Amino acid sequence: MNISQVKEKTFLGTFIINNNFADMSHKDEGIYGTLIKFKLNSDKESLFKDDKISLKNEISCIYLITRDEEIIKIGQTGDSNFINHYEVRGFTGKPNKSRFNSHLQIYTLLKNHNCSINIYAIFQESEKYEMRTLLGKSKKKLFADRKEIEKECLKEFAKENNKKKPIWNYQNSGKGHRGNEMERLKQLWDSNKMKQQKIENNLLKYIKQKDNKITIKKIQTLLTLFYHDQISLFPKKIHEENKIKVDEFISEKKVFWNEAKNYKS
Repeated sequence: MNISQVKEKTFLGTFIINNNFADMSHKDEGIYGTLIKFKLNSDKESLFKDDKISLKNEISCIYLITRDEEIIKIGQTGDSNFINHYEVRGFTGKPNKSRFNSHLQIYTLLKNHNCSINIYAIFQESEKYEMRTLLGKSKKKLFADRKEIEKECLKEFAKENNKKKPIWNYQNSGKGHRGNEMERLKQLWDSNKMKQQKIENNLLKYIKQKDNKITIKKIQTLLTLFYHDQISLFPKKIHEENKIKVDEFISEKKVFWNEAKNYKS
């Protein structure tokens, strides 16, 4: 089903390849990088605040992901940060298989097929509902039931698409998320993340002893500089305790990036 068939939609933006993601010398991307970035629609900048959709408490949305304008995913959310689930959170913490898979698939499509991957939204506003209560009547704004709206959208899609659901609606179509290649990459990422976490826990103790009011942003900057061997920020002992672990972590991260570059969806 083509996005042109959708009556009321808002174009939010498009995914692009993050060209610095595999550059370990790049202080922002090499350590904490992702393979893709989201470029928001400049005509709709007012919808965004700090790279988040400005969804108020009474507004949710149905979102549509397209490949060359064909709908490949229908989802629902009340989370202002939902685009980051695809862009950044696919590679943070211990990412769940859906986000991890989608992130790699978007990258693969952009790299190997030279296609456009866009996100559109159908915004759902809540309405005032008159309730009969113990002491009479009262009015309250209630969320639109976005899960029910999503189900209805999936039904409409199936009607227009020979009873088939969008190809990325895995749960709805009963398909799994990953193959063997995806599983190997996920295991490599998880292993590397555990090493990184141990290193950072050790460094965080030292940093917070020096300044217990330090901001998360400042901590992130210090850790990044440490990984890039700017060791003047830390005493010799701290550096020596982590040197072998850091080298192992960096080597494994490079292996991951090299495999990710050649991943085939």
